[in-house]
Amino acid sequence: MTIKFALILLALEGGVAFVMDVVNFQLSHYVLFGSWLMLDILFLVLLWCAFRGKNWARWFIAVWTLFEVCFSPLAWVRFLHTSSTFGAVWFWFDWFLDIIALFALFHTSSNLWFRAHKLPPNKSLQATAAGPASCD
Repeated sequence: MTIKFALILLALEGGVAFVMDVVNFQLSHYVLFGSWLMLDILFLVLLWCAFRGKNWARWFIAVWTLFEVCFSPLAWVRFLHTSSTFGAVWFWFDWFLDIIALFALFHTSSNLWFRAHKLPPNKSLQATAAGPASCD
């Protein structure tokens, strides 16, 4: 499913960001570190909610990711141009993965998956052998 691909892609990216934040921790920047860590944790919680079928979480993730995609190149110009080669490659690869995940979040199969999770139990979007699902 496209939605699972998008959520797993974003979760892996969030996990890598979390690990990179922990590895690059500097005691002199503990406030900045704490805020990044809280944002990483919040993002992972939103991913979990979206995986549980909460459409509002998908929209939060979409806005968050779109914000990152639009403004991260500006941060690159200002701060990250002095990072290592790995940091540069990861930055642009991460940016590309964000765009792919954003498209996958709103793919037709993803929309159907969220609609199916919104239906009450024993209701389906698929037709059964007895005929199409009723719309009561």
